[in-house]
Amino acid sequence: MTEQKKNNQTNSDAYLKKGFKLEVQDGMVNLTVFPSKENVSLVTVDDVMAECQKMGFYDVDHVSVEQVVNTANGVTSSIGKFEPRKADAAVTVSADNMQAWIRLSPPEPGGKKLTLEEIKTKIRLENIIYGVKEEVLQRLAEHPSYETDILIAEGRAVEEGKDADYLYYFEAEKKIRPMAQDESGRVDYKELNLIENVVEGQHLATKIPPQPGAPGITVKNEYIAPKAGKDKPFVVGKNVTLSEDGLEAHAATNGAVMLLGGKITVSQLYQIKGSVGASTGNVNFLGSVVVSDSVEEGFSVKATETVSVGKTVGKAVVEAGGDVTVRGGIIESKIISGGDVRAKFVETSDIDARDDIVINEALLHSNVQSGGQIIVGLGGRKGTIAGGQIRAYKRVSCKTLGSPMSTKTNVDVGINPKLLSRMEELQSGILKDRENFENIQKGISALTALKEKLGNLPQAKQKILETLSIAMESLKTKLQEMAAELRDIQTQTAVKVKAMISVSDEAFPGIKMTIGSINYYTTREEKYVTFKEEGGEVRIFPYEAPKLKKDKNTKDDTSDEQ
Repeated sequence: MTEQKKNNQTNSDAYLKKGFKLEVQDGMVNLTVFPSKENVSLVTVDDVMAECQKMGFYDVDHVSVEQVVNTANGVTSSIGKFEPRKADAAVTVSADNMQAWIRLSPPEPGGKKLTLEEIKTKIRLENIIYGVKEEVLQRLAEHPSYETDILIAEGRAVEEGKDADYLYYFEAEKKIRPMAQDESGRVDYKELNLIENVVEGQHLATKIPPQPGAPGITVKNEYIAPKAGKDKPFVVGKNVTLSEDGLEAHAATNGAVMLLGGKITVSQLYQIKGSVGASTGNVNFLGSVVVSDSVEEGFSVKATETVSVGKTVGKAVVEAGGDVTVRGGIIESKIISGGDVRAKFVETSDIDARDDIVINEALLHSNVQSGGQIIVGLGGRKGTIAGGQIRAYKRVSCKTLGSPMSTKTNVDVGINPKLLSRMEELQSGILKDRENFENIQKGISALTALKEKLGNLPQAKQKILETLSIAMESLKTKLQEMAAELRDIQTQTAVKVKAMISVSDEAFPGIKMTIGSINYYTTREEKYVTFKEEGGEVRIFPYEAPKLKKDKNTKDDTSDEQ
């Protein structure tokens, strides 16, 4: 609105135009048409009506205007009423019909603001039905905001359906995970955690069925159909089972879980093409491990089943619940097997096998124990045992035992090595604890004597006496338990087995043999002999060749043919 128009409305100033004037007075629009000098009017009805529209005078009478124009006598006449323009509103809608805004235009001075019902009418005329913000409309009616787009309605967005998916409870994409730290915070760079072991029955994954989604609604109450999610089959691989409803996958056996070709698979065999070293980290697997190359210095392989190494194990650790087979040598390493151990040669190593130990070439300067038999030189090879502690429950067999230099070599048979080790451990522990027991007794005796002399001990010494008394009772119980266990083991080891030490070529002097509980020392060279216990002494018999267990494959897995 122009400043001139405002002045006309508020101060009743005349609007002067060529040949006529318009003015507002007391709510009425007045028109005056002046006669021309030639007594010919130059004013037309259209001129006046156009000016009325421009000035906002909408409620004028056309007939009255025509009469005043035709008369043109300079007399002022009323041609209609004037009411200030009230507030107005414009509604706009987004292109997707999901939002609507209203923009209020202010009234002219003296004009009225829009009522709540008038605002709602404006909205209804634009077919705005859904998601109307009633509290916003109420606020606009009470406290209007002009010339500003105000959000007054929002639709409900469509929720598209989701395709079927899987929730994995293992690392589906194998990555090198953060390495282990010890208590001091040092990182163990050998623990790369590349294998994820699972146990039989373990929950591996859950299928999330496809979701249908939810429809959307526009502000004009138009329905928007969602895109339905697609289903996909829950396909599992080897050693994995599905629940009856087809939504859960579980491990059917122990092993390593992995995602192969989109299928969850549990493998009982972990194959390493190359060596166990910096690129693989330590290996810990619930199943069998096959290493095509070597186990490098400082690394370890632990498996609940078997371990097979294509070349050597050097300054490393191998633990298996089953057999350990090393096609090359075992050097300065520790081997623990729940089955057999087979290797080409062994040097300066510790081996503990539940069953047999079979070595092709040589067993040198090592501590070895077998719950079955130890055979060195199978198949006509070198077959030397020299140095170290050799223990087998049933038999030790080799081609050459000891050396011309009288290398210290101890060979024990006839007692289960684990029982023997435990017996030695108990004997050592009993001696140590008896010494501690005697020292405690001396302390108690001294404090008791002091108490008898003084009548009462100082509080600190009384506390020491009580502590020593408790310790003595605890140690007494421990000694009794250890003694009972030792007697039980001694009873077991007293049962004789047909144990022997057989040497097909030569046994050198300087060898300490223990068969059962009988000790024997070789003082001269013996050839093609078997040592047995008979009549409470070790006697020498002709050589007896060893026999491998029938249920074991006697094929040589440690030959030079690679």
